[in-house]
Amino acid sequence: MATFQQPLTPEERLKTRIELKDILTDRIETLDVPEIYYSDLANLLSIPLTADDRRLFDLLDELSEKEHSQGRGFLSVIVIGKLTKRPGVGFFEMAERCGENTSNREAFYQAARQDVLDCWKA
Repeated sequence: MATFQQPLTPEERLKTRIELKDILTDRIETLDVPEIYYSDLANLLSIPLTADDRRLFDLLDELSEKEHSQGRGFLSVIVIGKLTKRPGVGFFEMAERCGENTSNREAFYQAARQDVLDCWKA
């Protein structure tokens, strides 16, 4: 369950989205297995966020929506939960809002992951 925190300022949102993109794209470009747990990702950010912080989820959604609209896939597909080793439910809900069919979540996850790897490793 997401914890309540004060909203980020527009400047904090922008800075954190840039940090998120840099962290995720660097992992894809340099690691064979780029996945990162929500908690580990939150710990890398300059703004204190936790793995269950709604603000983190919203920022990941915004980043993925923007990257997808620019043809670079859902970048947050590599952010996963420790138990499931998959993105959370919100990831699939965000993809559905972008017009994707996620009825077979595993197939969608695998395809979305491959799209992002193909884009950023090229």
